[in-house]
Amino acid sequence: MDFLIENIGYDYTETEIAKGSEINWSTLSKMLDRMERYRLIVVRKEGEKLYRVNEKNSLVKDLLNLEMDLIDEYSELEMVIPAK
Repeated sequence: MDFLIENIGYDYTETEIAKGSEINWSTLSKMLDRMERYRLIVVRKEGEKLYRVNEKNSLVKDLLNLEMDLIDEYSELEMVIPAK
């Protein structure tokens, strides 16, 4: 899921996701099935299956908001803590 969130707005094949996320292909296949079942991803077929994050899903929206909050928190910490 992390790979798809980092590359939001783009479609990827299972092979591309496996390489980009460094996950074993068979493990990824099981994970994609679950994510599709919970509608965390959108799947379309153009010769082969293409996957993308389902930005309309409320859980995905929460994950994206959490990621932005964490980025904001980290950015604020970097401003407070002097570099070594």
